[in-house]
Amino acid sequence: MIKRTFIFLVLFVITGVLYFLFDEDISGYFLILEAVYFLGAFLFCLIEKTKLKIRLRDNQFSVEREQEIPIQVQVENKSRIIDQRVRLYFKLENKAAGNKKKFYRDYVIPKKSKQMISIPVNAKNCGAMVITLSKARIYDLCYLMCIHKRMKQQMKVTVLPKAHLLALEVSKKTRDFIADAEEHSDRESGDDVSEIFQVREYTEQDSVRDIHWKLSAKMDDLFVKDYGKTLGSSVLIWVNTEKGKQKKKNRKQYMQVLEMIASISLSLFEQECIHTVAWYEKEQVKVRKKRVSKERNVYELMNLLGTIEAYEGNDLRAIYEDAFRGESFSTIIEISLSGEVLVNQEQCDIPRKKGVIDWKQVAFLV
Repeated sequence: MIKRTFIFLVLFVITGVLYFLFDEDISGYFLILEAVYFLGAFLFCLIEKTKLKIRLRDNQFSVEREQEIPIQVQVENKSRIIDQRVRLYFKLENKAAGNKKKFYRDYVIPKKSKQMISIPVNAKNCGAMVITLSKARIYDLCYLMCIHKRMKQQMKVTVLPKAHLLALEVSKKTRDFIADAEEHSDRESGDDVSEIFQVREYTEQDSVRDIHWKLSAKMDDLFVKDYGKTLGSSVLIWVNTEKGKQKKKNRKQYMQVLEMIASISLSLFEQECIHTVAWYEKEQVKVRKKRVSKERNVYELMNLLGTIEAYEGNDLRAIYEDAFRGESFSTIIEISLSGEVLVNQEQCDIPRKKGVIDWKQVAFLV
């Protein structure tokens, strides 16, 4: 608007100078025509601005990285005179990935109509993305003058990291590891005498100590108790968020770290290995722990991964030890923001091709 107004004023001044320098009526006519057109176009844009209703649909949803995000905008043109040309301005911001992007799209909205415009945007980075419809530009009949309709309508989209199934093997040591937990399995028995899994008929292989004497006396037959199996976390995935020597965030490396966390968690879940993913949240000033024992926990974890940020303090090891004091795990997988992976303090070789992880070649033993 300012730029176009400035250009129009420059033309108006030039026409005025020509009118005073030369004794020609035509320059005077042009001077009057320009003044009338400027005022008429400005008033026309103001009227059309009131007749144009624009609304960004606030659909909060999640997509996987590199999928398309459908931005939906409902535009209604109440004008009975013209088809209105409009330019919509958008701003995309992902704080986790540290990137911003601005773009615009042009549309013609027919008179007395309502349209739903869908604009596909590729989600390249994980994390919480905020999409803002900042303003709309409305033109006059000749597209020479315009006026802006200011807005700040927003929608939020969670971009999830891609999760790959890895060649991950769970050792017998981890399978048999007994971890404290309040939750018990509803599918198999275990050794927790505080919880009864089921009562069944006695067989020769059963111990006399497991006989349910009260029920046996009542039923006039021998019954034994199968005890519950605790569903404790045998594996810990610790995300070491300590900031390295690099000053700027490596966006590509950060995405790969998030995908590594999601992939290991998904692969452990597929192996029916209950685990905990933890990292330090500097805003909450605490260690966030996410226990994964069910399918929905995997997706809840992926929604949270975009909040992981680097920590600049030098006391992260002490914070970790304090958060897990008294807890034990069969296997501890440590993943740093630099992409380094340690399994029980032993570094794992992550195969890469041109800086990109070769997921088909990644293998772990936990």
